[in-house]
Amino acid sequence: MILFPFLGLGAQEMPVVQSITVYNDTARLFYSYLYNQAGMKTLETEKELIGTQWKNVSQVEWIYDAGLSTQTFYEYAGSNRKRVYEIVTEYAGDLPVTIKETGNWESDTGTASKITSREYDEEGRLLSERFYADAEESPEQISSQKEFVYDTRGLLNKFSVADGTGKVLYEVDCSYADDGKPLQQILRRGTGSEQENHMQFKWIYDTAGRLVYMLNQEWQETSAGYDWVNVSNTAYDYDNDRLVSETYQYWNVECWIDNMRYVYEYDADGFMTERSLQMPLYDSWRTMSVIYYDNSSYPQKTEILSEFSFWGGDDGMQNTTWLPYVFSADNVESKIGYNMEITYNQRTATENIESGMTDLHVYPNPSDGIYYIDTGKYNIVSWHIFALDGSLVSACVNTNRTGVIDISARQPGVYMLRAESESGTFVTKLIKQ
Repeated sequence: MILFPFLGLGAQEMPVVQSITVYNDTARLFYSYLYNQAGMKTLETEKELIGTQWKNVSQVEWIYDAGLSTQTFYEYAGSNRKRVYEIVTEYAGDLPVTIKETGNWESDTGTASKITSREYDEEGRLLSERFYADAEESPEQISSQKEFVYDTRGLLNKFSVADGTGKVLYEVDCSYADDGKPLQQILRRGTGSEQENHMQFKWIYDTAGRLVYMLNQEWQETSAGYDWVNVSNTAYDYDNDRLVSETYQYWNVECWIDNMRYVYEYDADGFMTERSLQMPLYDSWRTMSVIYYDNSSYPQKTEILSEFSFWGGDDGMQNTTWLPYVFSADNVESKIGYNMEITYNQRTATENIESGMTDLHVYPNPSDGIYYIDTGKYNIVSWHIFALDGSLVSACVNTNRTGVIDISARQPGVYMLRAESESGTFVTKLIKQ
């Protein structure tokens, strides 16, 4: 477990990620993101620099309906975009109750590979999950299932995992402090009602309520019989409320052995500036590599750079590794590279030129050629794009309900978009940079 320090940003201050450029040893990749008016992600596009041109690699699209969301994964072969996977989630209020995953797409049909169903109590706590594999052939056949039990405070007390017949494979018991912080989890495994100890985790806090120690043990046979035996631990150190280091150790017969540690540094505003990986060499901690976070241009841009230090290689040499970054106020992600540039911006929507569909938006505009129609309550059945001389540039009959418009192969300039739905016609300008 790695506690990644939050980059000094509060939930209200967190900007919207517009694009990420990643440099690694073999490629230069570009990721762009679009959002709807509610701030939810609608499109992620991945491109790779081939020679001097950016080529589309993949896209992920999110479509939101009342009580339903559809996440579709596409891959590109040249200029052709092919749907490869789809996840449809049905909601009861804000709670996902059914998740259907579909792959092996041929034309407009795919094969349902897995269905997950969930049940909740009146407080919205998850009670059970059922997983159905090969849903098209055996839609009622449960492949595995989980059950969740809560204590009187509403905290998870126990959860179990069983096979399709209901035979318990393993279960986890959880205990908490008076303030609700987790203290212990014990994993037991076996078959049916015969569950044996397997692994446990313990958490220890200081008087300020900060996590300072996490212990992992396994149930093993010893000279005195079966008992809990140390496996690994993680120690966390703080400067006031800022995490400054996390140290990992493993147990070797009779003592703890240092394995590795991360050390964090911050600027005066609380933004993290360095994340150093250190290893125990010659009876001392030696820095192997450093990830630098340059927030000097924030909130317009953040730059991340990973380099070897003296003990990891030539000083300043590029180090391709996982680069963790804060994508949103509650989401830390990572990409592999030695350099990453993150830009932030609020996306803008076009103004309707002629339409009764006042809730329909196209964004971003201007763009590099990829636009997104946020359909809202309207079902867009087709659209046409024209050059200013009236010639047809592109047309789409929207059988797949996609909101993606791609004219990235066209010359920069101004184009006209006409989108048709059962509610009317929408016409606007598209500006390609």
